[in-house]
Amino acid sequence: MNQKKNLHFLQIISEIITSVLPSNLPFNILYCVNLLSMIFKKYLFTFSLFAVCQVISAQSTSKIQRVLFVGNSYTGSNDLPNLTRNLAKSYGDTFEIFDRAPGGFTFSNHCSSPDFFDQIRNGNFDAVILQEQSQLPSFPIEQVESQSFPYAKQIVDSIRAINAKTRIVFYMTWGRENGDAQNCAIWPPVCSFKGMNELLRQRYIQMAKVKSCRVAPIASVWRDLRDSTNLSLYEPDGSHPSMSGSLVIAGVIYSTLFDKPLSTGKFAPFVSTEENLQIVNTTNSIIRDSGFLWNYEYQLGVKPQSKLTKSQNSGTQIIEVTNNLVYLGDIALNNLNQFVIVNTMGQIKSEILSLNQKRELSINTQNMKTGLYFIVPITNSGINFQSNRPIWIIND
Repeated sequence: MNQKKNLHFLQIISEIITSVLPSNLPFNILYCVNLLSMIFKKYLFTFSLFAVCQVISAQSTSKIQRVLFVGNSYTGSNDLPNLTRNLAKSYGDTFEIFDRAPGGFTFSNHCSSPDFFDQIRNGNFDAVILQEQSQLPSFPIEQVESQSFPYAKQIVDSIRAINAKTRIVFYMTWGRENGDAQNCAIWPPVCSFKGMNELLRQRYIQMAKVKSCRVAPIASVWRDLRDSTNLSLYEPDGSHPSMSGSLVIAGVIYSTLFDKPLSTGKFAPFVSTEENLQIVNTTNSIIRDSGFLWNYEYQLGVKPQSKLTKSQNSGTQIIEVTNNLVYLGDIALNNLNQFVIVNTMGQIKSEILSLNQKRELSINTQNMKTGLYFIVPITNSGINFQSNRPIWIIND
């Protein structure tokens, strides 16, 4: 009887904690509190878990005091570093900003600048935001692999050689308003906003994934705001961000950097109340609902498994496929038995695959490039893109 009373008491306390917490707590604290509430329903635990969560979150964000922005005019437009700092200040987070944003610069140009690596060595930065030239990552993959990826790797490796704990965030740029007219004739995929934006999105994910960094999913937020609002995101050149666009970028970078959701009222007087709400809801939805796509810093600090056991099986873990075999487990994807492999552009890259008796999928990766893919189930209604399992295929 006493145990039941204690359990009831702890349930009430957990509900009170959840109800009085401010809405702008970091995602990881909110997760811990929700987890604590569920635990109380089955077990008698102390409040130490909540305290630990607070300490972990405070340690992960309070150390961000010096932030370097590396990019070009997409970073310099509307003084984005200061916009981000001022937005962070409105949430109670303060830091110094430093930037390197010469017009048109690529990662290669930064690597060739004599004082760039001196600044990294001597800057004592807690976080670095990295933005590549606006068109280059959307070019044919062979060109990106030779002209962008190696320099992204060089920059990340140099930062971590000085301080392995520096938080590195790739600033995912967006497609031009009407596509890349300059390169459309020779590379048709960039002829539209949608095609260019999707290529930029998947290439930045690849950069972050390979180097275990974070990525600020600006292109994804940009796409959804274009589709669902009347926000004017572009300058008249159809490329650079307007003030509204820069506010969107600052919000995504801040939320990604500090693991915090956005709240309304922080973007006034630059946008209307309705637009403010649209920016906040879209950003929070994308960062929360597809979190496994944006934060590889923790997920990949330890090399992912190529074959998972049942106890390791997780719907949001990215499985690295190196031996053409993936274990899905008994509860994976609603116990369906037929699947296809889809890339990040939604293109089907395999024949129909069937599970064997061990609930394993044999995947022929011979014609697949290294990158992020999804195992998508086939139901009676067809291919169900809403249910998927992210996988990472390495095919060097």
